[in-house]
Amino acid sequence: MRTPTATTGSAEPAPLSAAITIEALDDDPFPIYQSLREEEPVAWVPAAHAYLVTRWEDVRRICRDAETFSAAVHDSPLSQSIGPNLLHSDGAYHDRLRAPLTEGLRPSVIKRTMEGAIQDTVHSLLGQFRPGDVVDLVTGFAQTLAVRALQWVTGLPEMPIAVFTEWVDGIAAGAANYERDPDKQRRADEASAAVDDMLRDQL
Repeated sequence: MRTPTATTGSAEPAPLSAAITIEALDDDPFPIYQSLREEEPVAWVPAAHAYLVTRWEDVRRICRDAETFSAAVHDSPLSQSIGPNLLHSDGAYHDRLRAPLTEGLRPSVIKRTMEGAIQDTVHSLLGQFRPGDVVDLVTGFAQTLAVRALQWVTGLPEMPIAVFTEWVDGIAAGAANYERDPDKQRRADEASAAVDDMLRDQL
């Protein structure tokens, strides 16, 4: 926040970032980003407990300067919800988490091992629709396909799509909980604990 001027005692206008709310960002962030680019390209946003960097050159510099700008944000909403993770880690730890994924998720490997199964699932899901049906393509198609693909690539057991979706939605709510809403964090913690229990059984 800017302080009152010494000469007149009147307060300067509060910065744009001080008035930004999570609700406004959720509703439509792009006009906010445009205003920040013009007025406060590097802005501390109290509601999000984070800086927003909105100019391309600044973003590119941050992404290329790992010595100054670390990805290891241990108190981020994502880290709070699932613990140490690939996105918020650097160096040897990041490399160790990424290594098993790099080989298994190469396009050539996916084509060889998963393409047929994915095509079969696509045809099966589309076969459930009838001419004239009104379909939500997220819940009626893409969500199921994504869950099945994740189960194949990770070796997770088959389970009801609704259960898996509830876990993902809960963790996603926590990962985006920049306002530190305790109800969202509780939901994320419960989902993360359920996933841990499932993985423990698998192991």
